[in-house]
Amino acid sequence: MSLINELPSELLARAFEIGIFKWGIQFLPPLRLTCQSWNEIVLFTPRLFGIIDVTRVSRSTIQRQLARAKAAPLYVTIPRYLNRYHGAELETILLTTAENWVYAAVPMRVMYKIHPRRRDDLTRLDALHVAAGDPKLAAASESFWGATAPPKLRFFSADGLCSREVHSLIVVPSSIIDFELKNLHGGRRLEHDYYCQRDIPMKELLGILARIPNAARICLDTIQSLQPAAEPLLALTFSHLTELDLTRVRWAPHFLASMNLPALQNLVIVDCEMAPRWGGSWQVVFMQWSQPGWLPVNLQSIDIRGSLEESDVDAFIRWLARLPNVVRLMHDEDARITAALAYDASLCPGVVHLAIERAYEFADLMLLAKHRRARLKFISAALCFEGSEDEIAELKNLVEEVHCVCFSCGFDVGLTV
Repeated sequence: MSLINELPSELLARAFEIGIFKWGIQFLPPLRLTCQSWNEIVLFTPRLFGIIDVTRVSRSTIQRQLARAKAAPLYVTIPRYLNRYHGAELETILLTTAENWVYAAVPMRVMYKIHPRRRDDLTRLDALHVAAGDPKLAAASESFWGATAPPKLRFFSADGLCSREVHSLIVVPSSIIDFELKNLHGGRRLEHDYYCQRDIPMKELLGILARIPNAARICLDTIQSLQPAAEPLLALTFSHLTELDLTRVRWAPHFLASMNLPALQNLVIVDCEMAPRWGGSWQVVFMQWSQPGWLPVNLQSIDIRGSLEESDVDAFIRWLARLPNVVRLMHDEDARITAALAYDASLCPGVVHLAIERAYEFADLMLLAKHRRARLKFISAALCFEGSEDEIAELKNLVEEVHCVCFSCGFDVGLTV
């Protein structure tokens, strides 16, 4: 205990914050009983009481927390679903402190309850995570905010909002560096006396992305109602974007070909298959991203699964040949990718981590390991299904870490052979 007490009080307070984020405000009473020093740190660090998760506490607890937090920054979490009356009361209490919010993970209904003239008060907001939008309440104006949007907002995510709501929450110029959209939809439209899901025009999505030119990370997840554009899309350049993550995004190649990402380092594309009625393909993206000024030469990690067609594989391999800094490659696409890596040592020469989630030729994998023995450190593949015990033993001698992901290994992805 004496060694812990030698740590600076500020560092201990930070550790206590982590505990509250994980276990709630109930984490503090045992700390106060530990020793006088810790009790004083808790009592004289108001921001510890500013971490408020409505799912874990009662109204009286929230009121005591707010009294102790004083003017400290508030980290507010309100779940989508609360008791109608009890929840509304708690939301009203917290809305009176909105000017102190630095982190808010709340349903969109809570944001709509903030009076338009008070929305300018959220000047301290650094992270906003909103969920469960309501298109009927969406701001009719261009911006949800008043005269000014939160000037320090850097982290933004939206889950289950319509595109109009997201558009109104992001203003230009934007300070957002981390951006996530999940389950984005186009709202509803009335058709033959019935409300139908409205598709999102491709230009509408790009209009949202155009508002975050300084983003370093963009994550798009489960956006299935995109409508392809009939005319060419305007090019967008994201000079600071280092991470792009697309999962279950319809028509992804259609808009990716118009996104110039010169600083990209990590690329994830999962389950973004093309719809058969559109004539485009991933070849268009790889061709465009091979052009001067468009090639992401700093790309280090590629995870592409469940997305490419057979006709796209050759274009993907040609694109890989232009990327000298790739160190991690994960794919479940055509066996030709593994074969290309095996027979051409100049293709992604710096690869250290290789994960394969599809049938391949074990001989290609062995050749690849031999040619890249000095660099390759990790291989993950269905080894038992493709290779014999002797072949796997030889592979282990060539590569530091070998993982098998076949069914016979008990579905244990982390099992070392």
